[in-house]
Amino acid sequence: MEERVTTILGMIQDELQQLEQLGAVLQKEHLALQRRDTSALNSATSEKDKLVAALRSRGRARMELLITMGVATDQQSIQCYVASMPQLMESWQMLERSLLECQKQNQINGMLLEKGRKQTQSLLALFLGDQMRKAETYDARGYTSSLFNGRSVRV
Repeated sequence: MEERVTTILGMIQDELQQLEQLGAVLQKEHLALQRRDTSALNSATSEKDKLVAALRSRGRARMELLITMGVATDQQSIQCYVASMPQLMESWQMLERSLLECQKQNQINGMLLEKGRKQTQSLLALFLGDQMRKAETYDARGYTSSLFNGRSVRV
């Protein structure tokens, strides 16, 4: 049992390192969004995707190990198990905090991206004027959809 706890602790430490890297990449992404630097944004997005995939893989491996130890994978069971293992508690709490920080930064970046998209849409409306209203397509159900506003209108 002690060997498995040591293995889980090592997995958590690896995840913490990757979450630290992810946090740094999310900061790069934030700066790229602020500066509207598409090259830096593409680079950060690529890095972010790789880190998220690696974190998901590590998380699955950790859950599989917990299952082999007889721990259910629901949040409450994991919390009870971690609470019963003092050597895991601090690292687990750090993992949860790091994950929440990354999620928060990712949400901020998403809002910044949406703001930029809306600004671009407004500029296009100014430049194209009536042409935007004419830029509509039809879907398989007979609905029209403007290429710029994302809303559908039944014809």
